[in-house]
Amino acid sequence: METDKSETQIADANWQRYEYGRQRGHQRYCAQARLNDNFYLGGGLQWSDDVRAELGDRPSEEVNEILPSVNAAVGYQIANRMDVAYLPVGRGADEDTAKTLSRVVKQLLTNARYHWKETDVFADGMIEQRGYFDIRLDLDESLTGDLSIDVLDPMDVIPDPDSKSYDPDDWYDVTVSRWLLVDEIAQFWGKERADAVVNSLVPDDDWEEGMEGEERSKFGDNTGGYDSVWSSGGAKRYRIIDRQYRTYERSLVMISPEGDVRPADHLTADQTRALLNDGWLKTRRMQRRIRWCVTSSGRVLHNELSPYRRFTIIPYFPYFRRGKTRGMVDNAISPQRIMNKSISQLEHIVNTSANSGWQGEENQLVNMTDDELAERGAETGLVLIRRQGTQPLQKITPNQVPTGIEHLFQISRGSIRDTTGINDAMRAEQKSSAESGIAIQSRQFAAQQQLAVPLDNLARTRNMVAQHVREIVQTFYTEERVIRIAETDSFGRPVSIPLTVNQVAVDGSILNDLTVGDYDVSITEQPMQVTFENSQFQQALELRKEGVNIPDQFLIRLSNIADKADLMEMVSGETQPDPRAEAEAEKLAAQAEQIREDAALKRWQARKAAQEAVNKGVESQFSATTAANLIAGNPAIAPLADAMLRSAGYEDQDAAPIIPEPAGVLSVAELPENTNPLTPPNPDVGITAGIESGNVPEVMQ
Repeated sequence: METDKSETQIADANWQRYEYGRQRGHQRYCAQARLNDNFYLGGGLQWSDDVRAELGDRPSEEVNEILPSVNAAVGYQIANRMDVAYLPVGRGADEDTAKTLSRVVKQLLTNARYHWKETDVFADGMIEQRGYFDIRLDLDESLTGDLSIDVLDPMDVIPDPDSKSYDPDDWYDVTVSRWLLVDEIAQFWGKERADAVVNSLVPDDDWEEGMEGEERSKFGDNTGGYDSVWSSGGAKRYRIIDRQYRTYERSLVMISPEGDVRPADHLTADQTRALLNDGWLKTRRMQRRIRWCVTSSGRVLHNELSPYRRFTIIPYFPYFRRGKTRGMVDNAISPQRIMNKSISQLEHIVNTSANSGWQGEENQLVNMTDDELAERGAETGLVLIRRQGTQPLQKITPNQVPTGIEHLFQISRGSIRDTTGINDAMRAEQKSSAESGIAIQSRQFAAQQQLAVPLDNLARTRNMVAQHVREIVQTFYTEERVIRIAETDSFGRPVSIPLTVNQVAVDGSILNDLTVGDYDVSITEQPMQVTFENSQFQQALELRKEGVNIPDQFLIRLSNIADKADLMEMVSGETQPDPRAEAEAEKLAAQAEQIREDAALKRWQARKAAQEAVNKGVESQFSATTAANLIAGNPAIAPLADAMLRSAGYEDQDAAPIIPEPAGVLSVAELPENTNPLTPPNPDVGITAGIESGNVPEVMQ
């Protein structure tokens, strides 16, 4: 294990691994990256000093076709930004938390200025074959930590020389060579370590510029000849080897009740206590981890297990083939050189044509000497007066311009555009004034297919960035935080909405808990705000011309005019007829009328039911009175009537029997005439006749 080695052994092993990577291809890569950068920048850098010395006074011109081609590709990346969204997969993940996590990560990327830094990494890849992010947690301005994204110089980063994979999860290690002042070393690792680095330093001659063989780009010139340790105004910089590599060793972990294993080396006492209260188990186990070792020449500055689950270095390679990387510039260098030589040769021929010289006899001229003729022979409007009897001076015929030079120039120019995949349409060059906009857009789309591979690799890098940022948020954003989300309101004005994550509720539950759950990443391209709004505004105008009723507020919101929020408020205050609003009002009025009709029908039905209940009650009372009169006139039928009611299932509501026998014989009153209008009497028999009345006809007796 690393802890069993001495400090000198650890520093020496770190240095040897750095030297191994440098000699196994990184030094050769740095030379090519420097060449690519020179050909992209141009301005005289496309010609080496040795070639210029050989040319002498002959012209060495540059027609830089590489720079606009690369800029066109970078412009496409600028116009299409990354839009990240997370999808729940399992282990406690849900849709609401996924949306919250997406909003938080988008805001953190915005705070870290990711969009601009992605442009730098994309340009590094297209020019120098490789680009690198360094994504980690920054504790300088916050004790809880903030997401930090840096862009590394590709010539400072040495990936695993034995790896063939694009994904750093498959690398054994990655090394970064840093150049720090002694004060910076003291800031990161303490004054004692900084003093040890200074005291152990070897002489400056061993730290000469070119440990990788090429000088570094920076604001200052490399006039001192050193770029690792050099003195300038009393300041010195020191080479620091920052290496992350994979190891398998016993480490402290926390295990959740669901079986999720999380490194616990970086957790504070409060965080550990909170996890233990939630049922997590604290233990040690053999686990694959990342060790972070930072050394100088013979001194160890840092040697601990990394708190991150993956390397903080995330690469971008435009063209990647089993460990071999290429950018847009590599294959354009050869035709660019041919173009520069062609235009320089053409200029030389034209210059010699204008100064082709004269031939004549010695001392033939009267108005000037032979030396003056040699000096002024190319002047415009030159007057030559020769002596009498001498032959006229003859102009020396210049060399003819070879017809192949111009053809070679055109071939090399077309070759550059073919190798870079950037045609005239991508560079906004129109072939003719008669060419339609649709034709231009079609050629632009076809040209974008040439960028499919570097753009697909950019999407791969974006996915790795989103995954790494999610792990940082879930691992380190564990306490309750208030994150202000920048959005726009309905009038297009920027607003800041506070969002509380990991909030402990009264019942002990956690709202917006970002620490749990597995989430997949969905990466899409979102056009840059100004470009997207401009296209949307033009489409909305076209739809309005075609008769689609688009509100004024919507058009104003898509425009880029100043103070558009105030204008939207003014327009929204005006009363303008809106057919859709009128139709909605008519619909609501019809619904209200239907509701009123339904209410009236229900009231009528209620009154009818009440009337029918009264009628039934009256009929029941009449029937009961008639039955009582019959029993009073003939008490012997009371038991029979009682038995009949029991047989029919009638339940008595008071003491049995159902129909008691009368105490005495009552006089039978004359039955009243039926006056119920709903049940009129039978006109032939009458209410007093029939079996129901009790008056049995004589025939039946």
